[in-house]
Amino acid sequence: AVSDRAERRRRQRDREKQKVHTRLSGRVEAGREGILELRLSHPAESDHSKARVVRAIIDTGATNSAIRADIAAALGLPIIGTQLVDTASTGGKAIPCDTFLGKLWLGQPIVTTVKQLTLMPLKDEMLFGLDAILGGILTVDMVSGVWSWELPTSSLRQS
Repeated sequence: AVSDRAERRRRQRDREKQKVHTRLSGRVEAGREGILELRLSHPAESDHSKARVVRAIIDTGATNSAIRADIAAALGLPIIGTQLVDTASTGGKAIPCDTFLGKLWLGQPIVTTVKQLTLMPLKDEMLFGLDAILGGILTVDMVSGVWSWELPTSSLRQS
């Protein structure tokens, strides 16, 4: 236990030393879900003001980011294939889902990244999954009801 605490303190000091390239933050709704508003566009779009603002749930249990069909259609996102998806909502059965390419516009300053988005029947417009979260530092404060995600310059992967 002592070595675990020492390791956590060492990691915290290392994080504090890293230069942050971009930062996002938001609220935790209903005491459980981190809510993120981001801009999403066709991968060829170069003007962030033409990107659509979408509401995304930060989902650390989702391997891949996902999008609703109506959002993909409205943005004209290109279909790039099909992927078998197994989630709690599919009852443990893998189902084929279309995949699209979309450009995410994140943070201040704005970082863009082109991501594969899986078509899923979602209540919210998008799931921001581990494929998008990895490389950054996600902090969730359930007491205050806020979260933040920082992308250190050292892990920057721009498209």
